[in-house]
Amino acid sequence: MQSSNFANIVSGALIALVNISVAISVAALLFAQTDSRLMVPGIAILLIGTFVTGLGGSLFSDHKAVICSPRNGLVPLFAVMVTSIYASFGNQYSIGAETTIIVAIMVTTMITGLFLLLLGRMKMGNLVRYIPYPVTGGFFAGIGYIFIQGGLTVASGQEFSLASIRSPEFIQLITPAVVLALCLIIGKMFRDNRLSVPGILLLSIMIFYGTLALGGISREEAALQGLLPSIETTGSLIPVLNLDLLSEVKWIAISQQLGGILVVALLSAMMLLLDVSGIELISRKDLDPDHELEVMGMTNMANSMVGGFPGVHDVSDTALVDRLGGKDRLTGFVYAAFVGAAILAGAEFMEIVPTFLLGGLLIYLGLEFLIDWLWKARDELPMSDYVVVVLILIVIIFSDIL
Repeated sequence: MQSSNFANIVSGALIALVNISVAISVAALLFAQTDSRLMVPGIAILLIGTFVTGLGGSLFSDHKAVICSPRNGLVPLFAVMVTSIYASFGNQYSIGAETTIIVAIMVTTMITGLFLLLLGRMKMGNLVRYIPYPVTGGFFAGIGYIFIQGGLTVASGQEFSLASIRSPEFIQLITPAVVLALCLIIGKMFRDNRLSVPGILLLSIMIFYGTLALGGISREEAALQGLLPSIETTGSLIPVLNLDLLSEVKWIAISQQLGGILVVALLSAMMLLLDVSGIELISRKDLDPDHELEVMGMTNMANSMVGGFPGVHDVSDTALVDRLGGKDRLTGFVYAAFVGAAILAGAEFMEIVPTFLLGGLLIYLGLEFLIDWLWKARDELPMSDYVVVVLILIVIIFSDIL
């Protein structure tokens, strides 16, 4: 029993550390690229979404050791939403712009929760079977490209372009991020890769700070050189929304995002149902997709009220904790506890995470999308379907529709 509890605690803690790092990376991509002053609320939104969905899944899912979290595949849609709302304020930072973006995400999470709950109540858990696989594959391959592009931007602190490749400073800043991403990909190729991701991340941080110490470089100097993020700290990350500022919200700007909000809800349902199918293979038992839809529906409705990013089941994280020995609800409770501790630690804590790690994680996630939906699909799809996947990817790259 003690050994089982230890495995649950270790697996929950490790996956929490990975997802905390991912949340900061995604916040840097999604918010800081629009305006650095949105970084702190962005981190809060991602971490709160991770905490609430993780706790909700652990409490109510039929799979005891499930890991639920905000899904990276939704980020491009939210990026469009954030930049569009920011543009409606003349691309100038203001309390009104920040509050409107936060409320838009809260509204999106609430509608996503209601949609998932409705699908579950209407017994539509088999909905995913009617979505053409090549369309799904092309979309997620496109998301992979966007994550790689975003990772290079986050690591270098400048917008990625072909011209930037000629800059020695750009190459110097992105090289560690690219190396980290490749190490993470290679680490997952080993038969026993349970500790590869958290192990490589921890080792990278140790090497980074060891190098700073040997070079006599302070954290302030590292931040000036772009090696550490410069976050305009505000102390606590909670509450995300100050209710006294609701009068500043530009509701018309939120209403203009209705189409994107509905797509987020539909994609969340797709991801949930696809990953529930994968979790069934891990657990070797059938799960009721309608029940899982209802669980995440109610969880995201609660998540919305505290300002969290929408989240659902994550089969890859669930598979990782399973291989680490996480078999019970204690795994999810430890996971949520660590994320909750990061939220309480405040924004200052986030300044210790190197920018190469934030960018490298995004590049790694992008490579995973491309490997799964482009490379591996070569042998899994008929040629006609595979061509559709490639064409959708090309359209996404050159049309800038995401």
